[in-house]
Parts: sequence; structure tokens; C-alpha cells
Amino acid sequence: MRKYIHRTPNFFMDLFVEQKIPKVYSRIRLGDHVLHTSQSEKNQDHASDDGHLAYSVALIPDYLEFDVIAPKHIKSKAHNQTNLGYAVKITEGFKVEDFLKRQLKSNYRSVKKRLVRLESCYKIHYDFFHGAITPEKYSYLMHCLYTMLTRRFEQRQDIHEKLKEWDELLKVTKQKINEKKASLFVIYDDTIPIDISLNYHFKTIMFGAVSSYDIDYYKFGLGLIEKVKLLEWCHSNNYKLLDFGYGDLNYKSNWSNYVYKFKYEISFDRRSLGATLLAKLEGAKLHAKEYLKSKKVDILYRRIRTVMRLKKNKISTTGKAITYEKSNIGHNHSHTEFEKVNYRDQCSLPFKAIVNDFIYSTKETKDSIEVLKVINEQNTYLIRGKKNVQTIIFKN
Repeated sequence: MRKYIHRTPNFFMDLFVEQKIPKVYSRIRLGDHVLHTSQSEKNQDHASDDGHLAYSVALIPDYLEFDVIAPKHIKSKAHNQTNLGYAVKITEGFKVEDFLKRQLKSNYRSVKKRLVRLESCYKIHYDFFHGAITPEKYSYLMHCLYTMLTRRFEQRQDIHEKLKEWDELLKVTKQKINEKKASLFVIYDDTIPIDISLNYHFKTIMFGAVSSYDIDYYKFGLGLIEKVKLLEWCHSNNYKLLDFGYGDLNYKSNWSNYVYKFKYEISFDRRSLGATLLAKLEGAKLHAKEYLKSKKVDILYRRIRTVMRLKKNKISTTGKAITYEKSNIGHNHSHTEFEKVNYRDQCSLPFKAIVNDFIYSTKETKDSIEVLKVINEQNTYLIRGKKNVQTIIFKN
């Protein structure tokens, strides 16, 4: 049966997530480095032998070059898209420390300070799962990542796109990690994950796809530290690109030394009038979409869709936050009657975030901290370290 057009609406995600290459391409290159060569000799024949008159491939990063599987009568036309992509290009002689100083400029000291403070105040260690992960470890880490994403996006009054397809993501990702097509990078506070990044790998390119952190550690800038560690890993493993993908977010432009464009490409048999007309129609349709994007219509649409989803899922955007007062009172204090509490078990109060804020501000170590409930004073607690004490009074 004759088919009309084969569409690949998101080549970028197909390449990194599914490792799928449209049949119309025989070879993919990154500069002089060949990333993919078709194994099918049959593909050297007519590009539409599978019944399609034309192929439409969108969201192709322009740092990749392609050879189209086709004799001379197959014509390909490429058109620019409005999307921009962001990446760190790792060239010969690249040094991570020099890159960070040059790229982050005045923010470099802030990132360095947070990293040093995190590692000096907590028992921090890092793990990278790329090629082997046990089912138990995988289930635990993915559950932690799901929880982090949920909390982070509720805080932002938004819904992460991946949460809608989490069950499917959970089914397929473990195998991808074992096949080295994906990885999980984890930052631990002792044995507890506090930052997790799910990444996809295609040859010498890493795509940082889904990541989140424990918002109770927000002062330490875990998202920034995560990027430093991913970049170090890429450099140590001779990767050419750390790709942050498309989407105009501040952190992407701040961290990227390489901003690239996307294109869409339509291939068709120019001997066929039907294929030629079909390609022109497809081109006009994609051009219209790009025009609407240039007018920010897609942003408005996403905002409306997000609001509708929030209402549907009954996620409050005006939730009442727990408020409190704090004051530093030195190591000697007037309170003499109190009882020790396990602040990590105080689920109804944001103790963990407050204690982490105290640790960040005072440079106390986590092991030296204790939380005390002041007897006979309602909703009053002390956070006490070796050199500092802080009073916390929760409000009704």
C-alpha cells in the first residue's frame, strides 16, 4: 500500500532517547567524526522503497551533518527553525577549570564556594551509573528523582512534562542504562540522594535530559554543582559535547559556549509530481508553525495548557506557607529546659530546609547539629551547632 509522507517531528529526542535514525539517512557526522553509518545495503536504493513519497524530519541540531540515502533523483531541502540549542563544546586542550572561570565569570566564585561548602559540611559523595545498575538501586533512585521533580515543580507552580509519561520512562530506562545509552548521576548526602540527573548518550555526546534536586538544599546550588560534575565526567571520558537541548532557560545560556540552531529537512523524489507537491505542502505547514513560534504563540499556548493542567490536577497555586522567625543568640542562651528532636522526622514543619540554611550560613557540619524543642514555649526550637545557636519560632 502506497503511503504518503513519513514524519519525524522530533529528531533530537528520537536520536538521544530512542537511538532512532530515520531511514533516509545513511551517515551522521559530528565534524570529521562519524557517529552513525547505516548497516542496511537496501537503503542505498530508492529512499521511498518502503512506500513513502517523502520524508519530513524536524528538530535536527545543525551541529550534525547527514548523508541522505538516495540516488540523484532524490532531492532534500533544509530550512531553519526558530529553536535554539545550548551545549558545552569540548575541544582539544579543553580544561574544565579554565572553562568555568571564562564562561561563568563573576559567578564562578559563587559556584566554587557552594561546592566547597557542600563538601565540607556534609558527607558528600557522587555516583555515576552508566553500564550497570541493579533493579533495586534503579527503582530507589527513580523514585527519589520522581519525588524531587514533584516537589520542585509544585514549588514552581508547574508540572514537569516527564511526570505525565513517568510509567513509560520507568519501564525503559533501566535497560538503556545497562546498554550505556543512558546514565544516572547522583549526589549523595551520606546515603541519601539529594540531586539526580538522567542523561542520554549518543556516541560522544551526552544530553542532560531530566534532573532535579532536594529543594531543602537549595542554598547550595545543587543544580550548578551537578553541571560541574557532568562536565568533568564528559571531559574525562573524551566526549565532544555536553548538550542541554532546546528551550530558552537562563542556566543554559550562562553555561554554554556553543549555541546552535535547529533545522527541518524534507526529502522527496523530484521525478514524481505527487511527491513534489507533497513536499511543498509539508514545507508550507512547517513554515507556518515556525512563523507562529516567532510570534511567541507557542509560549502562550504552553502557559494556558499549564494553567488548565494545574486546575485539573488540583494543584494549588496559593498554598499557605509555614512561616517562622529566626534569630541568632550565640552559644550561651537563657533556655534551660528542652528536649532533643529528630528534625528529619518532623514532617509537618520544614526543619530540614531550615537546618540546611543554618549549616550554609554558619559553616557548621551536619554531624554537629542538634535540634531542641524549648519546653513551655509554644512552637519554639533551637538549632545548635558547635559554635552557633539559632532560635526558630513557628507562626500559627
